[in-house]
Amino acid sequence: VEVPEVYDAIEGEGAVLDLPISLQVLSRGRYGLYQVHHGRPIPYALDDPTPTSLEENALGKMVLGMERSSVDTTPPRLPTLDLALARAGLQRRGYAAVIVHTTAYPPRMRDRVVELLDVALGSGTRHGDALLYSVD
Repeated sequence: VEVPEVYDAIEGEGAVLDLPISLQVLSRGRYGLYQVHHGRPIPYALDDPTPTSLEENALGKMVLGMERSSVDTTPPRLPTLDLALARAGLQRRGYAAVIVHTTAYPPRMRDRVVELLDVALGSGTRHGDALLYSVD
């Protein structure tokens, strides 16, 4: 299995949050394989369908909500203060990066998640089939 090039572009120290979250647990196991390459902490475990640390973070909750919803659009106004606090929460938990594996999402869902992350974390940078967002 080839490890996506995006991991080599992460700057600084810290954990990685790979998206989508809502992949089946065994499909999400690829994140563990990638972790062997990049050596950074990840929030996922094979026996943990949804990491508690993500359910407790406003950004994590919003991403989970979008992934579990059939609604095709983002809300007309995103809660920017909540998202700023969620970013700070990820920083406190030691996250360095959020990576969106774009081909793992249906197109409309990917677009909603990317729009949310662009507001919360600034624009991501494309590396192959992935978008890299810095949490710092």
